Amino acid sequence: MTYDYAIIGGGIAGIATAEIFARSGFNVVLAEKNNKLCKESSGKHHEWFHFGSLYSMLSNKDALRILVGGIDDLMLYYRDFKNMNLKVNRSGTLTIISKKKSWFKNSNFKYLFALKNNSKIWSKKCEEFFATHRNFKNYDWRKGESSNYIPYIKNKNKQRIYKYKKIKNFFYKEIDSLDCPMDSTLIIHDLLKNFINYKGKIKTNFNLLNVKNKNKYKILIGEKNIKIKAKKIIFANGSGINKFVRKEIVKSYISPLLIAYPNLLEKNYIIMHEKKSRGINHVVHSVGGVKYSIIGGAEFAEYDEKNINVKHLYKNLIQLAKNTFGEKKKYKKN
Repeated sequence: MTYDYAIIGGGIAGIATAEIFARSGFNVVLAEKNNKLCKESSGKHHEWFHFGSLYSMLSNKDALRILVGGIDDLMLYYRDFKNMNLKVNRSGTLTIISKKKSWFKNSNFKYLFALKNNSKIWSKKCEEFFATHRNFKNYDWRKGESSNYIPYIKNKNKQRIYKYKKIKNFFYKEIDSLDCPMDSTLIIHDLLKNFINYKGKIKTNFNLLNVKNKNKYKILIGEKNIKIKAKKIIFANGSGINKFVRKEIVKSYISPLLIAYPNLLEKNYIIMHEKKSRGINHVVHSVGGVKYSIIGGAEFAEYDEKNINVKHLYKNLIQLAKNTFGEKKKYKKN
């Protein structure tokens, strides 16, 4: 069989790409090198859905614009999925509908900004963050094209949008955001179900070794001489694409996570600090009604297969977690 598209990489990016092409009427095959989908990066993360808040302090607004635009895309292309519970109400406010099975959890992240010893540069960045969140709060989401407005509006309204929060004797400015936890397992399940309903095909254990051109087609050759014939190829395999280009174009980074049980706090917090190494986040999840915390930091290292020793990152994160949440808690590496 000749496919219209072969999607290389069975993580969330590959699954979402394959699903939307299949839904658009194309013959699509999703090829994954492992024996299961989402076995690598897509299976190891916070389950934190970003609206762009984390990047609103940057002078370059590209990352913020892309993430805000993703909300428009989500509302446009996925609004009819049964479990997609992000909606716009009659007043134009973006709302997470609470339901038993849902993509997004109605427990939004709160950003905390340390109050002591801030430089003028950091204070200015904080004001930029506050201004952007006034834009988030006041925007009418019925208009669409939010990425053309939210990152760039010069908001002259200086109404206070924060309150004060104390954690372990430290005081912070607390800002509500639209960021929220997500159920990535359910999202992946729903996308795969729809992909298969539209006659999409999945090939696991397909480790792509070579691509050959034949007339208007591509012949994808995997291990054991397994072949796929397609008109076009889309690479969604992260740094794996480097094997098929002249120079390295994608770099991988590793950032440690900790799991703490029982949960350390009842809410989801992102603690922002002028020193990046002191930034830390706390996400609450539950399994069978039992809550636990996932802790992440802002430190990361470039991934190198020959040297993946990141003990110093874990050591720093554990110490930061103890300083922030308490010495008596038990933290487990993820």
